[in-house]
Amino acid sequence: MNQTNILQRSAVPAAIEDWLDRAESDRRFNVLACGVPGMGKSHVATSLLEAARRRGFRTVLAGPSPAGLPYQLLAQLGSESPSAAVLESAHIFWLARLGLTEAEARGPVAVVFEDIDAYNVSDLAFVRDLAVSSTPTRMVVLLTCRCEAGDHPPTAPRPAYVDRFVEVFPRLPNCERWELEPLTLQEATEFITVRLGRSAAPRTVRELLELSEHNALYLDRLLDSVETLPGTDQAVFLCGSRGMDQLRLPDSLRSVVRVDSAGLDPDQLAVLETLAIWAMPAGVEVLRDLT
Repeated sequence: MNQTNILQRSAVPAAIEDWLDRAESDRRFNVLACGVPGMGKSHVATSLLEAARRRGFRTVLAGPSPAGLPYQLLAQLGSESPSAAVLESAHIFWLARLGLTEAEARGPVAVVFEDIDAYNVSDLAFVRDLAVSSTPTRMVVLLTCRCEAGDHPPTAPRPAYVDRFVEVFPRLPNCERWELEPLTLQEATEFITVRLGRSAAPRTVRELLELSEHNALYLDRLLDSVETLPGTDQAVFLCGSRGMDQLRLPDSLRSVVRVDSAGLDPDQLAVLETLAIWAMPAGVEVLRDLT
């Protein structure tokens, strides 16, 4: 069945332990984690590898590379480096598969293939063949892939063979597709407290969450901007007594915005200054074009 499961962030640790339990019980499991940049795919991958190591799994992490996927696998598995002639032939894929099988014979294995949307045809075909195979059985395989929301068009078109792979993947045996749900108010509150070392008022958290579109990466960037504000403005904003539109803009940002926005009336300029506080140059450019 072609279905995407929504995974709550608070449920990630339990889900990972379940995936590892399956691998230890000879129940091969493959997961495709999709989402826009900043939604937490890399966090899931890192958490999986850390949990796997704690449980004695052999771990492998591979991503897009000019060296090619099989070479990365062989290097991390400690296999003997193949000759140049082998590297240029289809045998390199067979050797990589053999390396994983030999590793699994010594104990369970956790494999992460990151950013598969950037894989070439041969590397993605290798990943697909590994996913559909019933062996090795004591293995969990996690793939990460971007999926663009309507407000986040891709920087470059994704190859058609990747789209087809993502579409077919949930229909394969022992394969599931997951997406992390957007940041919740509670998660954002905890994130801000840890990131800034102080708590923020509910009003502040809501504004930051809305600006960041419930995206952890964007929220982290916004907090970078908050940290650049004068101490008094930062404290006032975090306690919720003023909204972001009432904060003073640092002189360095104010001068840049005014140079880029010559000819705008004061109200328009005020909006641009607010955007500049939050380090959103794309928003500034769009608004300037529209006005």
